[in-house]
Amino acid sequence: DYLSSRDIPNDVTVRINVAAGDYNLGPSSSIVAEHPKNDRIQIIGAPITFPSAATINQNTHSAAEAAVRGVWGTRFVVQGATKAWLYVKNHTLGLIKNIAFIGDNTAGQHGVLIGDWENGLGRAGALIEDCWSHRCGEDGFRANYNSEVLSLR
Repeated sequence: DYLSSRDIPNDVTVRINVAAGDYNLGPSSSIVAEHPKNDRIQIIGAPITFPSAATINQNTHSAAEAAVRGVWGTRFVVQGATKAWLYVKNHTLGLIKNIAFIGDNTAGQHGVLIGDWENGLGRAGALIEDCWSHRCGEDGFRANYNSEVLSLR
């Protein structure tokens, strides 16, 4: 909400550094990114050491979640149904980096939704780097209609 009423000049990048820790969102909460200059906004978690597939590929949900928590210090966590932890409604978000999205496998949970899902209109996008989605009830990262995701690593 803080940025929603402020202009971001074309020569400025707004970096939101999210410290390590769990950020719990309630069942009906979402972070909505819909600033007209979303492309100037970056949401960056704590640095990670990128794991091997064997680190994350565990036999149980609890072992896999422990492995995810060991790699990603910044985690958006939700219990119960929610549309998405991060909802990029219109415009392209500059960068989402070093964040794990952790759910409890409730139907309807999404990690990141790109595009206007409520109205089925508009175009959005995001650059996603070194993020992870674990136990989302639906999709970890999903782009809608004319939307796009550029994923790195």
